[in-house]
Amino acid sequence: QVLRDCQHPNVVELFDLFEGNSFTWVVAEECAGGPVRGNLYEHHGHEYNFAHIRHVMRHTLMGIEHVHHRGYVHCDIKP
Repeated sequence: QVLRDCQHPNVVELFDLFEGNSFTWVVAEECAGGPVRGNLYEHHGHEYNFAHIRHVMRHTLMGIEHVHHRGYVHCDIKP
């Protein structure tokens, strides 16, 4: 229900949940571009691309801010 309440361009859209005997299946929006961690550490020569890191982090924080304004807290954010 939380993800359904938090529709925002920077929050993954949840389509459905299915609960089995020992698993819960989540059907969510596909996020193109691969894992964020791999995206943040792309190198250009021997230097990190800090402009790209700022861009990714800005949009990530905008999504988190939206969720917080809806009254929810994400308790499992990882780098």
